[in-house]
Amino acid sequence: MRFKKSFRKMMAVTLWAVGTFTVMPLVSAEVYAQTATDSAKEIVHVPKDDAFGFYESGVICEALGDNAWAMENYTHAIGLDVKFIEAYFNRGMVYEKLGEFANAASDFTKVLELSPKDTAAYNKRGESYIKLHDYTRAIADFTTAIELKPEFVEAYHNRGVAYYEMGNPSQAIDEFSKAIELDPEFAKSYFGRAMSYKSLGDHEKESADLTMARKLGIKQQQNIAEK
Repeated sequence: MRFKKSFRKMMAVTLWAVGTFTVMPLVSAEVYAQTATDSAKEIVHVPKDDAFGFYESGVICEALGDNAWAMENYTHAIGLDVKFIEAYFNRGMVYEKLGEFANAASDFTKVLELSPKDTAAYNKRGESYIKLHDYTRAIADFTTAIELKPEFVEAYHNRGVAYYEMGNPSQAIDEFSKAIELDPEFAKSYFGRAMSYKSLGDHEKESADLTMARKLGIKQQQNIAEK
């Protein structure tokens, strides 16, 4: 859990806004949501000095797919509270969705300055570094995340992706295998390991892992780093 304050209220508003909540949630007079009939865009009114209110608004906007408005609200929240870890993290996630990986990495770095043992931030920054082709930094971040959280399946997988992209399929196989050992239904790692076996010319193992990846839900993938 990345935050505690008003979590239940914020989730109730968000679920209602995206149409998965059938009962009107309890919200304060200062923070409320209204679904627009023409575009399903959420209108959230918050006091101009309420950092958490803007953060909540950003979460709702992001849930509705309005990344531009989510970004604006997270940025406003950060302007009001420069130590708002969750706002930096979520803004980094939005930057990632928009393909602005340098900005994403910068926000995850800010999270780590404020919370040095945040494994999720190390993992997400590592993913941004992969997109920036900075594989050495990516591996360093995934390694730190694993040191802090030894059973972090996603970090093992991502470290495998980084090794694969660096042209080291043998090491990538070790990482994907560790992820699969920790979570035998982790489909992405079967696909990653299949592509690594393909690079090594081991088509029998490639075929076996591709079959397992498809069985677990991966139907098509062009880039090992996309899933």
